Amino acid sequence: CLRSVGTKQTPDVDRSGSAEGVAEAVAQRSAHEILVPADNNLEIVAIVLGATSVKVRFGGVSDTPLVQYLLPSLLRTATAGFEYWVVVGYDVGDLFFDDNSTIS
Repeated sequence: CLRSVGTKQTPDVDRSGSAEGVAEAVAQRSAHEILVPADNNLEIVAIVLGATSVKVRFGGVSDTPLVQYLLPSLLRTATAGFEYWVVVGYDVGDLFFDDNSTIS
């Protein structure tokens, strides 16, 4: 499932790293910035990774390590009773990942 969490924006992050600061930043999120599980009866397993196309040329999404290695591994090892989320972070301006024509 590909879905957008929000629009590009400068993150409002507490740079102190304190638990209180992070909790405050999370509490200030608007409803469209909060991901909600599809099934409230399932625990969520989130796989978070950073991606880049620096020094690499992908022909398409199917050429990325995400699709070639991570997702097949997840499919082989996923256990029933959990909701799995894959969150991919990338730099604004990345020539591959920040281009709607290559991701859609």
